[in-house]
Amino acid sequence: IQVVLDAVDLQVTVDTPPTEIRVGEVTTISWDVNNVGSQAATIPWFDSIYLSTNAIFDSGDRFVRSLPASSFLPLSAGGSYSRSEGVIFQDISAGNYFLLIVADVGSTQPETNENNNVLALPVQ
Repeated sequence: IQVVLDAVDLQVTVDTPPTEIRVGEVTTISWDVNNVGSQAATIPWFDSIYLSTNAIFDSGDRFVRSLPASSFLPLSAGGSYSRSEGVIFQDISAGNYFLLIVADVGSTQPETNENNNVLALPVQ
């Protein structure tokens, strides 16, 4: 017997990622959230941006901004939305970082795969 789970699956993608951050200047971050699942997403969630020294989303990452996704609901199976946000970074040292874009940061929307909600973008 094969068990098939029909549910939402949110996935973050980026067409043109930023490659650098200039302290004190606006960095524009644009991304898409795609529902690659088989059901419509109906439970409100937040998309969040973090700054990290590695590509792994964990408690050591620096919170940047959180945006509600409720205006995109319901997000149909196969549907998507695009966002663009200008962020000014302060108080960071020169070096290599990752921008982490996280869909459904609190895991409020049940999904078939919670492991593809984070996209790590390398920046300097």
